[in-house]
Amino acid sequence: MPQDPAIVLAGAVSPATNIVSVSTSCLPFTGMSGVLQYLAHHYPFPYSVSSNITIAGEFVVVRVHDDVHKAYDYVFGTAPSGPTVFMGPFKNFGTHHTSSASSVDIRTFFGHQPWIALGGAA
Repeated sequence: MPQDPAIVLAGAVSPATNIVSVSTSCLPFTGMSGVLQYLAHHYPFPYSVSSNITIAGEFVVVRVHDDVHKAYDYVFGTAPSGPTVFMGPFKNFGTHHTSSASSVDIRTFFGHQPWIALGGAA
């Protein structure tokens, strides 16, 4: 039986200090073509965005389309009953589309979800 994706993400990025690359085979996202890499960051202090959802961190999917790399920011967490929660993609940032020939600081892919302003930490 496949492991819960939130557990995979949280375990891959523990301790919560760095952005890490996660195997493209460990997450159940099959609808996006051209995936090159998954990146994940676990927040040092998860936070609630409602009484029902706790955000534990972010992950980014980087895919290639023609000669463009496209980055999609998501958040992951849990609901009170325990299921994994994923929200996104968040695409409103300058490095969402970059040339495949350019070098990009991966930190620019994170922190684009709307709850950052409410006290979430990137």
